[in-house]
Amino acid sequence: MRVITAGATSQTVYVEVLDSTSTTGGRKTGLAYNTASLVAYYARNGAAAVAITLVTQTAAGAYSSGGFVEVDATNMPGIYRLDVPNAALAAGAASVVITLKGATGMVQVSIDVQLTVMDFQVATIVASSVTGAVGSVTGAVGSVTGAVGSVTGNVGGNVVGSVASVTGAVGSVTAAVVLSAKDSMNVRNGTAQAGAASTITLDAGASATDNLYNGMTVRLDSGTGAGQARVITGYVGSTKVATVDRAWATNPDSTSVFTVLGTDAPKTNTSLEAVAASVTGAVGSVTGNVGGNVVGSTASVTGAVGSVTGNVGGNVVGSVGSVTGAVGSVTGAVGSVTGNVGGNVVGSVASVTGAVGSVTGAVGSVTGAVGSVTAAVTLNAKDSMNVRNGTAQAGAASTITLDASASATDSLYNGMTVRIDSGTAAGQARVITGYVGATKVATVDRAWSTNPDNTSVFTILGTDAPKTNSSL
Repeated sequence: MRVITAGATSQTVYVEVLDSTSTTGGRKTGLAYNTASLVAYYARNGAAAVAITLVTQTAAGAYSSGGFVEVDATNMPGIYRLDVPNAALAAGAASVVITLKGATGMVQVSIDVQLTVMDFQVATIVASSVTGAVGSVTGAVGSVTGAVGSVTGNVGGNVVGSVASVTGAVGSVTAAVVLSAKDSMNVRNGTAQAGAASTITLDAGASATDNLYNGMTVRLDSGTGAGQARVITGYVGSTKVATVDRAWATNPDSTSVFTVLGTDAPKTNTSLEAVAASVTGAVGSVTGNVGGNVVGSTASVTGAVGSVTGNVGGNVVGSVGSVTGAVGSVTGAVGSVTGNVGGNVVGSVASVTGAVGSVTGAVGSVTGAVGSVTAAVTLNAKDSMNVRNGTAQAGAASTITLDASASATDSLYNGMTVRIDSGTAAGQARVITGYVGATKVATVDRAWSTNPDNTSVFTILGTDAPKTNSSL
């Protein structure tokens, strides 16, 4: 009996043909594919006999369906090679019988071939499905139900259940791949119930605890408003309504799929500058111009400010060591002023409380009381997530070339988030996975939806973020 894997092709069997005239069991020699009256048939389990057309063959020739030849009449007399038709071994039958007969002086010979699902030469199981625990599977698997230790090779069907690891190519994954909580920044995923200009109503299963998600980032992954991210500044557990730090470009709705990321981020204004209600404690220095607006309530700056370099357009309450640059007006006691007072304070100024060591620059006049500071306050680097801002030199499908003054140190920005603030590709953010200091080229974790170019204004945020794939 011979065992062959069902569905195997180009298979050869060897048969012994006895001489009917021998009284000692001698073998029949000299048969050929065209010997008179020599015929061959096969019959699969439960099916009718099928004739095999015999054709010429050599002992070491390549497979040829129906090929028939004596292997060696001198050294192996009566041993013949037969190339079995592929149809005889096709899947769907448990066995097949092959018969040779008819030639003068030969004894009819039959070979019983068992067709199995296992190839014993390579010990590989070929099955439509395997249920239960499997240590490892090498080769193609239709589907596996249950726990699988490891799979080496291609998985062409479906995997249902827990899979420890997959080595090789995976055609597709349908349904969610859930990471362990420790391996992800995700605090919650779901589909929003609704949204408005600066709110999003999380799914019904979200926490019932007020303010639980405050300071975390909510990102819209798909549906209406996809691609946006905002910092949650307020959350009402009973209604599931989260208020965000600035208005959405496109309001989310009941189709918006969101992720809440476990960050502890400052809220930002429309210029993506960090916004704080108050700064308490000593501030060494503010370098640059305070030229925009502070949106929202700024209670106070409490403590001594060593120096301010640039223009202050609003109000300062408390003690100021020195001011370098132009000051519109000062109301209260000033220790000394170095330079020209050249500008004006427009509006009501309540007071400047505390001693001002010096003012360097032009001060036009001090008129009235200073009640508040309205305009943007640019925070010290330690108070912002921004590591670098600039205009890109170029971009490609999964890279961005930073400005010429970016760091010359390889991999310096790895793990940080690069965000396109304006220009081509604005509104996108990616994690930097590689950086070459000599070329300023940063490689990102997944392809841009729109490639950046030399009009793209970027910000690098000092995060230490995991890279993501195209499904985030």
